[in-house]
Amino acid sequence: MAQDNNVQQFFATAIPFGLALGVVVWLTGDPVSGVFAGIAGGILFAIMLIRFQKAQAQKLSIKGPSYEGKAIIYQGAANHFIGMESRGGWLILTEKALYFKSHQHNINKSDCTVPLVDITDVKPSNTLGLIPNGITVTHSQGKTERFVVRQRKEWMRAIRGS
Repeated sequence: MAQDNNVQQFFATAIPFGLALGVVVWLTGDPVSGVFAGIAGGILFAIMLIRFQKAQAQKLSIKGPSYEGKAIIYQGAANHFIGMESRGGWLILTEKALYFKSHQHNINKSDCTVPLVDITDVKPSNTLGLIPNGITVTHSQGKTERFVVRQRKEWMRAIRGS
């Protein structure tokens, strides 16, 4: 399963980046250079991005079975949107709450905690209206939190099942 995810992520990263780079080089140079730059650039960018994500996951993941004394149900890398700002970090679902821990590279480093008893809805959302990689969590007061995650179906299933 993890291997399938890496292959899917590789192509989802390499193809758009490679196409964009290839078109730019094609338009500013010659078509042959555009094709080769697109292929090479897409492959290299995808490899670097996947390695970076794995290193971040290794650094940010919670080691052990609990977080703040609560059993961990699910965890993974995520972006949390506050308005238009996207903050990178780590999303943790425990038996009592959904936690977002912002990493140190963000301008806004505040964390977010939503007690599970306050969650009234969780539904899929699309980044930029196109990319199907987000979830929207609604609180009991109507406030929403938007996250970009990998494996959003599993995240929604885990949150709904908690």
